[in-house]
Amino acid sequence: MWSNSLKIIIAILFFCTVAAPSGILAEEAPSPYSSAFSISSIQSSRFDKALQRVAATIAAGEAERAIKELERVSTRFRQEILLMGIALQQTGDEKQAEKKLREYLKEHPSSADAKFFLALLAAKRGDLNGAEQLLDEAAWFGRPIAASLLAIKLELANVQMLQGKREKASETLKKLATENPDTLEIPLFLAKIRVDEGKKDEALLEVKKVLDKQPGNPAAVLIFAKAKLLGLNKNNIKQASTEALEACDRLLASGTASSEQIKDASIVKLRALLASGELEKAEPWALKIGRQYPSDIEIARLKQQLALEQSIQVEEAEGEQG
Repeated sequence: MWSNSLKIIIAILFFCTVAAPSGILAEEAPSPYSSAFSISSIQSSRFDKALQRVAATIAAGEAERAIKELERVSTRFRQEILLMGIALQQTGDEKQAEKKLREYLKEHPSSADAKFFLALLAAKRGDLNGAEQLLDEAAWFGRPIAASLLAIKLELANVQMLQGKREKASETLKKLATENPDTLEIPLFLAKIRVDEGKKDEALLEVKKVLDKQPGNPAAVLIFAKAKLLGLNKNNIKQASTEALEACDRLLASGTASSEQIKDASIVKLRALLASGELEKAEPWALKIGRQYPSDIEIARLKQQLALEQSIQVEEAEGEQG
């Protein structure tokens, strides 16, 4: 027969193998690239007057329409070439986008914008070192037109994080926090780094700065749930898993999360159900998300944990009957 203490120990040990930060107990696969930059944040007012409306069109997500308009425009500083590169990038024509951005960079070698958008292309194809170098140069040259300097430095931290350079990313973000004390993206990034490092208290401290001002921020709610499931022991496992579960349920019901956030929250919810010992709720949830994401490795491992804990329950029940 299995004692309650032993059950908790097994759950915690198994949990650590599927949820540990990089370098702790389990080796993670490299994270897929996801840009921190949103096209909607393009600053149209900094362009030549003849191009401001087109820049706003790109920011509104209407790249195809912008391309047609740009084909008929010519300005003194050739900013239409930069905008054409950005618009082509949004349509997915990355080859032509890079061609236009390099054409603009040749004419304007110190263009932070050309370097920034070329960095996004480099990172997307997996060249994170190249992307970091371009972002470093963009931040050094400064004075961007389309993107903000804040966006460039945030993307630099993002690329550093994806390469596992968490200390460098932390330094980048701390400098940004001093320069931009009211920007919520910075504590959000720092919280993500702390979760990856397994630093629960520091992660919660940073993410609460965001949640205090934006309680429904999907990224912050997800980071909060992940942080709660760090450092579990027999004294905190019940409360921490309950709080993580409640956060995941709020996020999944909000209608504001992206498809990637929904997947992450679904997995964290399963981890929270297993940690809390709610196996009757964990089983149907595991089956549901297993059908939705059939090739996900973490879900497969969590289902193995579920099967193990169910077998323990069966043994205990048989032992009591005997």
